[in-house]
Amino acid sequence: MLRGICIGLVSSVVIALGIDVANATAESRTSDEAAITAIEKEMAAAQTVDGVVRSWDENVVWYDLMPAEVHGSKAARERFDEQFKGVTNLRTKILRMSVRTEGNMGYAYSTQEFISDVPKGGPGLDFIFRETDLFIKKAGKWRLVHQHISVPVDFATGKAVFSNVDPLTHPDGK
Repeated sequence: MLRGICIGLVSSVVIALGIDVANATAESRTSDEAAITAIEKEMAAAQTVDGVVRSWDENVVWYDLMPAEVHGSKAARERFDEQFKGVTNLRTKILRMSVRTEGNMGYAYSTQEFISDVPKGGPGLDFIFRETDLFIKKAGKWRLVHQHISVPVDFATGKAVFSNVDPLTHPDGK
């Protein structure tokens, strides 16, 4: 009988510890997902290159809308510097976003609308794009290690669709 009580007591402790570990993991994931969400919002609201790349890892790999892979934060910063010369008054809206973390890895994918003015006047930019970001947690901070940006493609013409109509909510393009 004493053996049965001991086994029951040990089982209860193990179950309780398992629940505490599961709760701690869920709380950590929620906190980590909130941290990545904050980084995503900071990048979308940025008006400067520093604001965009503040959380980028030095070994980041970036697939921008422009051709070529960009390797390293220095090269990404140089590319962004060029791009920022052609736009002002950025107004990026996150239309939809999902964030997930597991241990020291996390990701975010989103659909966003990029709106800007151009420095020399004329029509500004306004188009929908998709963004996927991969993060690794280093020394307690989330660092973006890969970003991939894309726009929808019209397969009939083979051309990118730079439109402010969200293809998910308006599949007919209107």
